[in-house]
Amino acid sequence: MIYLIDGDDRKKAEQAARDFLGTDIEVIDADNLEKQELVSIFQGTTLFMESRHILIKDLSLKKELFLELPKFLQTEHQVAILEQKLDKRSATYKELAEVAKAEPQKIKIESFKLPEQVDTFLVFRVFDIALTDGKRAVKLMREAEEDNNPYATIGAWTKKAVDLFASKKNAEKERRILKRLAEIDMLLKQTNFSKDPWVVLESFLIELSSL
Repeated sequence: MIYLIDGDDRKKAEQAARDFLGTDIEVIDADNLEKQELVSIFQGTTLFMESRHILIKDLSLKKELFLELPKFLQTEHQVAILEQKLDKRSATYKELAEVAKAEPQKIKIESFKLPEQVDTFLVFRVFDIALTDGKRAVKLMREAEEDNNPYATIGAWTKKAVDLFASKKNAEKERRILKRLAEIDMLLKQTNFSKDPWVVLESFLIELSSL
């Protein structure tokens, strides 16, 4: 069976993939895949087990590989395909979605979306705490990550840093903070960025006091 997962809530998406696969997971990055290898992934067996548990990341970024996916819906293995964002207008996706409705034992499709909102009061408070105590700030942020959007959080922190920069004559620290936030914003917007964005934001909170 194939489990096709997408959405910008990478943490929930990856957890769903691992819950589906269980133990002894083979992780494959699509960047390193060639078209001829797909047969061995979906149809090949190993010496020790007949059914394999395979996690493939960002297969759709290599369009020529994703186009081949409908050919392997008969796989006897458990294969989770983890995507950042699927093009739901593509013919391949529509074909897979039709099969998921008609023959759900072959493929399941699910999306995990981040919340759109951000608790401005909370993220400002987290920022203020991180200026002196990064670990405490991370602990507070983790309690609220499920209900907040990391991209909107970066925007809120940038506004906070801009306000601090404008209110001070000697604002070298604030200048460094703004530079770091801009770097993080660019990183998160890269199409090949596939990590949980909250991990990057938590690292920023830890380093904030020393910037």
